[in-house]
Parts: sequence; structure tokens; C-alpha cells
Amino acid sequence: MYCGNCFRDNALVHELRKEAHSVVMVPLYLPLTLDEPDETVGTPIFFGGINVYLQQKAGVFKHLPKPLQQWLSSPQLLKWASGRAAKTRAGDVGELTRSMMRGEEGKQAAELEQLISWLKTQKPPDVVSLSNAVRVGLVRRLRRH
Repeated sequence: MYCGNCFRDNALVHELRKEAHSVVMVPLYLPLTLDEPDETVGTPIFFGGINVYLQQKAGVFKHLPKPLQQWLSSPQLLKWASGRAAKTRAGDVGELTRSMMRGEEGKQAAELEQLISWLKTQKPPDVVSLSNAVRVGLVRRLRRH
């Protein structure tokens, strides 16, 4: 919660909607914590931060029952956990970052499939904007579907 991408993306979506464009902003990892209205209201959180972290640290978490996975990615639990977490140190998340950049070949491939399944229920986009290079691993699957 220190990079500022969510603030920039939220402001961009707000301005595009003011100009009558149809825009969907999909939150990844955590619910947004902003000083202005959240433009992701009503959109599920994908790649829930707790699930992604646990799947990286121990493969057994990929096989949790769906209800437990959904609970671990609930906005309430994610907001609670993010308020208690220490600042992220690069050395602690290097492997996770590489895994995310590998997309469907990474340890969070099931999370990517959930995002793709949800996106298929939405109107096909004219543009997909990924706010940072960590998400480059999503491109191949997003383009394919």
C-alpha cells in the first residue's frame, strides 16, 4: 500500500466515467484504501493477498476448498489483515513477484483462471490497462480470452 497505483488508477477511472465511458476497474490483492470514492465498488477482488501469499509459501493452499479460499479473499478479512501487516520488504516478496510475473506458469495460476472466468461474464473490453509490470504475466491469458 505504498506504490500509489490504486490512487492513480482510481482517479483515471473516475475521470473516464465522468466523460461517459464504460469502465471496469478490477482490484487485485487487497481492497482499495483511498481518500476519495472507490471506483471498484461492486467488483470482486482477485488474487486475494492472503491466498496469493499462502499459495506461494505452501503449495497445499492451492487445494483448499472453494468456500475457504473465498473467505481468505473476502474484503473484510483482507482489510483487517492489511491493517495489521508490516510494510512489505522486497526481500520477502521476491519469489512471489517472480511467480506473479510468470502468469499461468506461476504458483497463482488458479487465481488467474478465476479472473478470466469472471471477465468472460463481462462485456468484452476495447482496452485492458495493467498498472504495473508485475501484472505482465496476465497478458497472454487475457489476450487469448
